[in-house]
Amino acid sequence: ANQAFATPEARLAELATPEGSVLVRAAVLPDGTGFLLADALPPLDERIYQLWGATGSHVVSLGTIGDDPTVVPFPADATVTQLMITEEDAPAERPTGEPVVAGFLA
Repeated sequence: ANQAFATPEARLAELATPEGSVLVRAAVLPDGTGFLLADALPPLDERIYQLWGATGSHVVSLGTIGDDPTVVPFPADATVTQLMITEEDAPAERPTGEPVVAGFLA
């Protein structure tokens, strides 16, 4: 994960709360391999975090990341421009609530 963040070609994002606090950093390599540094997310009791990728208004699940994530690998299509994390009761096909954190890849 650290190498991904140091790769000049990687697209990076800071995922922040609606209030502006950055809790997660992401790096996506040109081959679509991504990594989250998510240890600042608070642990959940009965729910899980789920990662979403967006291209415009099209949102797809990039996978669940558990209830207490730290370093998380994930796949991301080259067209994904935004990452979001929601709290879910179980893996979902669509987000069921507002993102806990979100950010744009640059």
